[in-house]
Amino acid sequence: MGGCTPRVTGRSGASTVGPIQIGHHKESHTGPTCAFSPSEFRHRSRTFVMIQRLLVLLVAGAAALLAPAAAAQSSNIETIEGSSPGEKMTLTITPHVLNDDVSARAVGIESPTGTRWALTLIGISRADSVGLSLGEEALPIADVSRPGKDEVGPTRVYVSQETFLTVAEQSRSRLHVGDATLSLPAPMRADMQQIFDTVL
Repeated sequence: MGGCTPRVTGRSGASTVGPIQIGHHKESHTGPTCAFSPSEFRHRSRTFVMIQRLLVLLVAGAAALLAPAAAAQSSNIETIEGSSPGEKMTLTITPHVLNDDVSARAVGIESPTGTRWALTLIGISRADSVGLSLGEEALPIADVSRPGKDEVGPTRVYVSQETFLTVAEQSRSRLHVGDATLSLPAPMRADMQQIFDTVL
């Protein structure tokens, strides 16, 4: 490893290398000057580059490990086999709470006969009327499937593709259950858009 020798500046401003001379001229010591040999400089450069590359690999590896976990945590959508042959259902895993009594799932159903779109309502009674609106405009409902008289289960509200997408995109859309008017939370509408993109 190269050594360090002090650099001395005389009165004339010229720099000299060597021991400080004691004499009648004023001389100032400006500090040591360290020089590395070319081979030592190349060695240090290679070491620095290797450390940089190692850090990049570590960061990339950590990002790759965390990405699937983050994606899994943020997704509330799954696709399962339907009850009929050749049928697939893409739906929200965890229902969204609309009020103290009612929660809802969105679902897209693919089958050999076509695609259907629906909202599955949990916590409503057979006697409750169901409707959808956007502002003052009523949105069409294709069909309502309720549990049997002596059965307990959700109510499924089937809508057209256009209505499903309208409800997904418009924060002004409302669900009417009996006398209650319910807004659909933003996470549910985001799930509906993801279902739409997945099915189509």
